[in-house]
Amino acid sequence: MFRFAVIILLVLLALPQTAQPGNLLETDYQARFCAHMQREVRLGPQRRADCMTSTLVIEVDWADKWKEGIGQSLAYAAETGLVPGIILVCRQSRARCLASSLFTRQTLGRFGISAVIWECLPADKGLQDCVLRRTGEPTMPEELPPFDRGALPEP
Repeated sequence: MFRFAVIILLVLLALPQTAQPGNLLETDYQARFCAHMQREVRLGPQRRADCMTSTLVIEVDWADKWKEGIGQSLAYAAETGLVPGIILVCRQSRARCLASSLFTRQTLGRFGISAVIWECLPADKGLQDCVLRRTGEPTMPEELPPFDRGALPEP
């Protein structure tokens, strides 16, 4: 019986591993969601935008790293003069990813920054399958409600 178990284990270990959504890297999603765009665009020494079109410069990041996504997309936009974009890839519960997207939009909106944000799930085949959100018109800070962190799960 022991030999049989060892043989089964060896066979299973020898089988090729298929990429599961949880095993993919950020660069895998970058390739998927930035298809038909310029990728890894060099902006300067040690700076590369994940994706770029004629109007957008885009950062691909995990939804739970939304703060880094904002910073990088704004830095790229300042350098290129293009509209910032952020592709948020969900690797957590849907509720936490939606909270991250909302916090991203509220943060950009508080400062009147126009941006394009996509909420992408691991199962989405391309950017067209993701939820598209936009921030836009400048809003006076007093017109925006404060973040209600109690109403949403912490990202």
